[in-house]
Amino acid sequence: MTRRPGLSLTEVLVALFIMGIGTIAILTLFPLGALNMAQAFRDDRTTQAAAQADSFLRWYIQDKKDANPQQLYPDPVNKIPGEPWIPLMDDPGSKTLSRYLIPVTGQSVPSYPVVIDPMGNVARGGGVAGGGRAVWVGDNGFGDGSPAYKNTTAIPRQTLALVNQLVPAANQPPFALRLCTLLDGFGYDKASGAPDTTSGAVERDIRYNWLWVVQRPDNSIRSAATMTVVVFDKRAPNYAPAGSETVYSPTFAQPGQSRLSFSAGQVPPVQKGGWLLDATVVAADATGTKFNVPALSDGGGTAPAGTQAWIRNANFYRVVSITDLGTAGADIELELPLKVDLIPPPPNPPIAGYAPTVPLPAQFRRFIYLNGVAEVFERRVSLDL
Repeated sequence: MTRRPGLSLTEVLVALFIMGIGTIAILTLFPLGALNMAQAFRDDRTTQAAAQADSFLRWYIQDKKDANPQQLYPDPVNKIPGEPWIPLMDDPGSKTLSRYLIPVTGQSVPSYPVVIDPMGNVARGGGVAGGGRAVWVGDNGFGDGSPAYKNTTAIPRQTLALVNQLVPAANQPPFALRLCTLLDGFGYDKASGAPDTTSGAVERDIRYNWLWVVQRPDNSIRSAATMTVVVFDKRAPNYAPAGSETVYSPTFAQPGQSRLSFSAGQVPPVQKGGWLLDATVVAADATGTKFNVPALSDGGGTAPAGTQAWIRNANFYRVVSITDLGTAGADIELELPLKVDLIPPPPNPPIAGYAPTVPLPAQFRRFIYLNGVAEVFERRVSLDL
């Protein structure tokens, strides 16, 4: 009898094993591909949002300047309101009752940073309903139990006149949402897959929204300001959840270094790829004694004689790694080292004993973790005011 050639059981098992390895490798590509596609989609949408935010604010300012420059700069004498965020670069206390912030009007020093955030402003009680006031960035950052509108970081959040002057106040939240949200996504016919142009229905995705951070590098040059666009992913629309802007004080933070250290219980809940905002605003009195403006009363008091506006930071940093140190806290590595503090020159005429410490000790610095920040875009072209 002639034997038919075939495969032994061992050969079959080996073949199955090799095929299984190849199948697993192929199947692994699907979730990785999905993750990469999701990240690419997110990058594309955040870039679109930043471009739209950048273009809108530039157009908005230029349109007001072309129509009437007084629409841009407030004129209290002639009762022209102007843009409510522009005076805050000179004096954030002008709309918040805090007189501990020393005005820097016309001085050849960096201005105060201002956050233009129509959505966040109306969500925290600003706008017409709040008398048009600014609200501070930060959420009970020092454990003092003060409401969100109290002075927690001395960085003011204000809206645009386009929203601020809208009455009744109930119309402000939906208008702010529409103004600062990437409205995309069209409805499609389920049968043909073509865009639905007959019913007029358009699906609006409110996933990505933004705010602006503006600051004059030299406050004596009134027409030029830096602009940073902060794009959020799934930020609650027109709602400010408790703890969404908690402020943290580090134990180590030094300009030129890319490491931050926080003690146990004071570690920001940031993950790799997330962002932290350096919101350090510090003053110094005539003797050089430093004090955090946020720690002072917000009841309209007067700053000590000889107090100088000193450091005014509003810089975003991406986190690249976090090292858990257990009971000792955590170390956070940043993608870029901390920038040099925006320290103005000594007062002129000189004040006896005025000698603030440089660099600033870590306990005077403040960092904020803003929930939902997807990307931060520092625009290279200055904002023309």
